[in-house]
Amino acid sequence: MIRVGRHKLIVCGEDPDLLYDLETDPKELTNLAGRPESQPELDRLRAGLAARLDLADIERRVLASQRERQLVARALAEGEVTSWDYQPVVDASTRYVRTKADLYELQRRARLEAS
Repeated sequence: MIRVGRHKLIVCGEDPDLLYDLETDPKELTNLAGRPESQPELDRLRAGLAARLDLADIERRVLASQRERQLVARALAEGEVTSWDYQPVVDASTRYVRTKADLYELQRRARLEAS
């Protein structure tokens, strides 16, 4: 996508271009890309987009990423499902104070002596 002034162009692979005049059509309801009077603006924005981005490289990387995610999805669908959420082991025996001693006395002894 590129926006210059009032015009916005969206391109996506083999999909048709989308060109909008945001000043007269802020909700982007009317595609101007197929209109002959819009061709000079479409060409100008496409040239600006090509100067900034390597669309062929972006497409190659997107497709490679999709293949990798499909491979992972297929692998995760095999066998027993294991959650990837980390659940730390909690030892309840060290989590709570278990004593019959006076807690105020324990707290007092745990503090450093004032110097």
